Amino acid sequence: MLKDSPNIRTGTATVKNDPRILPFGRILRRAKINELPQLINVI
Repeated sequence: MLKDSPNIRTGTATVKNDPRILPFGRILRRAKINELPQLINVI
């Protein structure tokens, strides 16, 4: 990682109503279980 890189953004990966988030992903985020699929992959 480069310190003070011009490619570094504001730290926000997604914004509200981001068109890249699928409907199922919105449900997971709203329910605060968006890490559940990753946990299942680990198990």
